Amino acid sequence: MKLKLMLMRVLLIDPKILFLDEPMLGLDPISTLEVIKILKGLKKTIFLTSHQMHLVSELCDRIAFLNKGKIIKVDTQDKFKKLISERIKIQIKVAKNKSELRSNLNKLDFVDKIEDVNDGFQFFINDENCFPLLFNFLKD
Repeated sequence: MKLKLMLMRVLLIDPKILFLDEPMLGLDPISTLEVIKILKGLKKTIFLTSHQMHLVSELCDRIAFLNKGKIIKVDTQDKFKKLISERIKIQIKVAKNKSELRSNLNKLDFVDKIEDVNDGFQFFINDENCFPLLFNFLKD
């Protein structure tokens, strides 16, 4: 209740910019939804810190990731979603028959986006369940 009271008190003075540090911490689910609804309707600049990514995605247009107090990346939600995926990046070093291997990798339905890097390839696989198939393929 204290957290809700503090948040409402801040909103009553109608600041131009809000700085909120974990504003939903300790709130019950119904209160959290109410606060989200209120904050979305404010049409103000809000700086929000949170480890709860579902809240961040619900409230924020732009996201900054911090490491040890320094901003390491700022971008829109859409751009971050493109960076984060279920796929797994694989990089292998190839000593010989590089073009033949690339051609055969292209035939595998679980391999995607093959790119040349240094003395090998970088590509993605759909999920970790494909590891045995990939290892058997590379072994041969």
